[in-house]
Amino acid sequence: MLINDRELWYWADLFVDLGLRRYLRFDTFITNPRGHLRRICEGEHRPLLTRQRDVRDRLDKACQAFEAELERWEGALAEHRRIENGHILETMKHHRHPR
Repeated sequence: MLINDRELWYWADLFVDLGLRRYLRFDTFITNPRGHLRRICEGEHRPLLTRQRDVRDRLDKACQAFEAELERWEGALAEHRRIENGHILETMKHHRHPR
């Protein structure tokens, strides 16, 4: 399902305003926002239990740490390569005749 930016912002604001993070993640919600919202309002969804929230929070923190480390590595690699015509080129290093 493709949606435009205005719809995405509408559903994102609604997701935050109604506190739907207690029930499911936004990437899951946005796949079928009307259906998920209907099921939550009808009581078919229950908020996460305390231990489930703790696990979700630990996983979110671990993912953030991983993504930060990945960005750090990408930044370190970016200085060693250049892009020409959309292709990544890495400089060749000759061990016999160092620069």
